[in-house]
Amino acid sequence: MQLPADFSQITLPKTSGGETNEASLIDTVALGRELFNSVGCEACHAVHKNDASVTSGPNLYGLFRNEPRMREIVEGEGHRFQIKVGREYLHRSVRAPSDQIAVAESGPKRGEPYLPVMPPYPQEVLSDAQIDAIGDYLATLNDSGDAGPAVRLATLAPAKPYDPLADALQWLVGDEVRMQRGPLPGASGRSIHVGHPNGVNYTFDPRVLAVVKIWQGGFLDMSGELTNRGGRGLALGYESREIAFGETPFLVAPLDTQGHLIDFSFKEAKFGDTEAMLAALNDTRDPLDRIAQIDAQFLGYYRDSRDKTANPAFKYRVGQNVIETVTSISPSGEIVVALVGTLKTPQTFALNPQFFADATVSAGTLAQDRWTLPAGKLNATVRGKAPLAQQAWRPAPSQHRFTPAPLLTEPSTARLPAGYSIENYYPPKDNYGRDQLFEALGLALSKDGTVVVATRNAGIWRLRNNEWHFFAEGLFDSLGVVVEDDKGLVVVAGQKAELTRISDTNGDGRADLYETLFDAHSYHSNYHTYMHGPVRKPDGTYCFALNLAHGGPGLYLAGGNVMGTYGGFNGWAVCVDRKGKFELVANGLRSPAGIGVGPDGRVWIADNQGDFVATSKCTSSRRMRSTAIPRVSSICPA
Repeated sequence: MQLPADFSQITLPKTSGGETNEASLIDTVALGRELFNSVGCEACHAVHKNDASVTSGPNLYGLFRNEPRMREIVEGEGHRFQIKVGREYLHRSVRAPSDQIAVAESGPKRGEPYLPVMPPYPQEVLSDAQIDAIGDYLATLNDSGDAGPAVRLATLAPAKPYDPLADALQWLVGDEVRMQRGPLPGASGRSIHVGHPNGVNYTFDPRVLAVVKIWQGGFLDMSGELTNRGGRGLALGYESREIAFGETPFLVAPLDTQGHLIDFSFKEAKFGDTEAMLAALNDTRDPLDRIAQIDAQFLGYYRDSRDKTANPAFKYRVGQNVIETVTSISPSGEIVVALVGTLKTPQTFALNPQFFADATVSAGTLAQDRWTLPAGKLNATVRGKAPLAQQAWRPAPSQHRFTPAPLLTEPSTARLPAGYSIENYYPPKDNYGRDQLFEALGLALSKDGTVVVATRNAGIWRLRNNEWHFFAEGLFDSLGVVVEDDKGLVVVAGQKAELTRISDTNGDGRADLYETLFDAHSYHSNYHTYMHGPVRKPDGTYCFALNLAHGGPGLYLAGGNVMGTYGGFNGWAVCVDRKGKFELVANGLRSPAGIGVGPDGRVWIADNQGDFVATSKCTSSRRMRSTAIPRVSSICPA
């Protein structure tokens, strides 16, 4: 297609005094608008907000945003998926529009797929560069804040194809299962996301003690949390297809003794669920009473580190029943949920009818999406089916051996006291050989000289014999670690979601057991609600401090400007014994970013100046020196 003449007459000020490329620049937004109309797109697509006119295609206003959003499509044999609306989606929609049919998001046909009437546009009609120009125009069809630039001067050349393998913020799954905690839309910040080598990924949420999300394709996009200050949550990975759960927002969920679903939203709301956070903030009941009233608890998880494709076993307690659940999903969609444990009383589970319409169980009784198992030793399975996509993106296999990795050092200089030296240590690469955001924030030394390094989100590593050894992954914003054994193979680490004991139980040097020691505090995915510590007292008690939140709708600021809370022990110091019994020992903290134990066993906390705190200070409490912890509450594993 020939470009309009006015695009070739753009001139730019020659601020450099030298030659410029102004002659080759065009306004791609204007070009995209022209192309959109000239090839007939406007005949089938509305482009204005809340346009109620009946069209054969979806309204494109608000579809292509700066931060790509999710939308529902129908693919293959009528299966529905949630996919990310980015430039890749635009190119697919233009080149092969019948492969993914959009579902109406409003109007009388809401929830119904559009008819497959859009013709494909080959290269001879629209080049890749021209599709990108149309994308620049469509990006302007948004509310302020979500819109792209109104004018974009660039050469008419196709955008360089995005390479997820070169983007270290795309966390890729090679030949081994990966796990990562953190906030994801539709799940709480305490959720554990499981990436599987077969490309079928899922999320287990301790909020409801169940799997709440399944998707195919890339694992996780970490850019929302690992760029700038974070706080924008995780996202599904490159070319992901999320399987819709329908009206039931879980896969297999346990019920309490009264037959009710377990829901800890008051202390770990779904990411972005402001209504639930405000309800928790304004509730006059004591948070400990609410926890005790539910009488259930997430206990942690286990994954056999010797089996690269093994799925994790998530452990929890409902009343006196202790249950471990393993979810397996094959590439063809077969679902097997296996349960083991001990039931002191009969236990009922709710099943998602979308996946278990024709369920088969190995034990117990099944009636109207309720599966009941008798008291006694538990060993049972339920089988279902997930409507997976026939083809989903998978990364090429990694050729990089990331653990163990040699320690690379470099001499450095600094003004140091006599007897000290300094050198730079370079961090290891990730599982695809890419530089990773290491951020070593927790350091501990074991008796055999092994250095244990906890990072914010790159896992825990052991440094021994001048080699990096990958030990544990999945922690979200871990700021501290304490070694319990002689070799750094049993550690207690803090993270936003909980205090966790992490152990290598099979002797291969990799962690396989993650035990939850404490998670009674509220964590609503606010980026600033860090757990600082832990530190260990001489009696084996662990102490840590919880930060206040920063920003967020409805946050209670107590007359301050920026720092506040949604309730649930933000701004408290807590001590926990080895079995998980805890004491709330101090409150009124703002940003207690330093915590330590003195030679006499007293705990010291450094607080950061700002709202409520006139100057940075260091305080201690004699009460924290107590070796006998009053049992304010007990949520230790059964």
